[in-house]
Amino acid sequence: ARNISDRWTWSPQEVTIYMRSPEHAAAESAVNSVSAQFAAENPGYRLYANTQIRDLDIQLSRYNQNLSVGRVADTIVSDAAAACTRAPEKFADWLSSWRPPVAANLAAPGLSPHGQARAFDFQVYKGDILIAGTDSGQITDVWIGRGWADRLARAVRKASPAFEGPLQSPNEPWHYTYVAKQR
Repeated sequence: ARNISDRWTWSPQEVTIYMRSPEHAAAESAVNSVSAQFAAENPGYRLYANTQIRDLDIQLSRYNQNLSVGRVADTIVSDAAAACTRAPEKFADWLSSWRPPVAANLAAPGLSPHGQARAFDFQVYKGDILIAGTDSGQITDVWIGRGWADRLARAVRKASPAFEGPLQSPNEPWHYTYVAKQR
């Protein structure tokens, strides 16, 4: 990752400073505007977005439990064994250029934009029932098939210019990046 220091998850002290800032209030307002627009366009449904900053411990825990990360790990172990056998003296070059055939659907711990309040994952509820969550297994059937991706995108576009998205790689129709007044 380039510019790691600019992307790294905030420390508790940085989070405290941000939580007291006008920018935090603006981000909360932008999320609330999207939620209000979505509710107006989809009576009986509401959005939830966790606006808490994801600390490094949470990111590590999720990364270590994520099945797509496990698949990538299995692939690199297999590919690395073959690369070492063929040309051990070129292993470092091989490793620096290796890319998984299918990317993990989670950012590397410490590099998630959720760690700096730069991303929000929206979920659709009907009352207390989760209709469209952040499970990548629901993208085709629920988010696309039932139209929630389009409905959320429309609400985001109408409600606030402070967001870009949804995230395309990996495909997360619920994930929007907060871009207003970059830090």
